[in-house]
Amino acid sequence: MLQEDSVNGRPLGWRRACASSSACVEVAAAGAGVVAARDDRAVAGEVLWMPASVWRGLVLEIKGGVHDLA
Repeated sequence: MLQEDSVNGRPLGWRRACASSSACVEVAAAGAGVVAARDDRAVAGEVLWMPASVWRGLVLEIKGGVHDLA
């Protein structure tokens, strides 16, 4: 299991993105065009690393309803 709070000694500065009161995602800019994401209820768990362009695309898809579960 990989859990990171810093990259090259620099703190990531996690910030929370919530669409509801119970399920939140924390994201952090990790430098060099990389975004890190994790579950705020499992901060000691795994971190997803992705290019910032992938993160932006995912956010646009979510806002557009592409991933709605209803």
